[in-house]
Amino acid sequence: FLLFSLLSTTLLQGILAPQASAATKAEQQAFIKELVKPAQELQAELGVPASVSIGMAIEETGWGRSSMAGQMTINGQKVPVNALFNIKCHSTKKTKYQLGCVDVRTKEYNSNGSSYFVKDPFRSYASRGDSLKDFGLFLSTTPRYKNAFKFKNNADQFIVEVRKAGYATNPSYATSIQRHMKNNNLYQYNTASVGD
Repeated sequence: FLLFSLLSTTLLQGILAPQASAATKAEQQAFIKELVKPAQELQAELGVPASVSIGMAIEETGWGRSSMAGQMTINGQKVPVNALFNIKCHSTKKTKYQLGCVDVRTKEYNSNGSSYFVKDPFRSYASRGDSLKDFGLFLSTTPRYKNAFKFKNNADQFIVEVRKAGYATNPSYATSIQRHMKNNNLYQYNTASVGD
């Protein structure tokens, strides 16, 4: 598959981080509304709590404001990225939802909690819906996340297990997602009896 390379170091700065200005309440509500139905469908199909999917998308994209959540200009061309979960490309084999990969500068954390930057390839998608489906497929088929699915009815513990299994290097990642779930009452979107 195609591996896009970003040429400008300046362009790479802050790609995964949200834009400098904060999202307005209306933008936040619109972003949540966009994700509710597909997140609930994902929960019904694979068991990932909708509140976790939405909370992670908020965290990973800064309320959809990151350039990774839409289109990026690569080699002078607009390229769809639509990555809501910033899943790295670790294989040359594309998933059924994946468009390709884009190289992006990203912040990582080492074992003592210090941050550093690296350039890594991330999966890209034709749509945000495909990103959500691929995220569910990634979690449900990657053995290290198996323990999270023991907590399909406990969204807070589900994200703790996802973090413990290595989803993010940020030591406060699970706490940040739980904060999004609580502050925005994302638990209300969980289907069946899933909640906090």
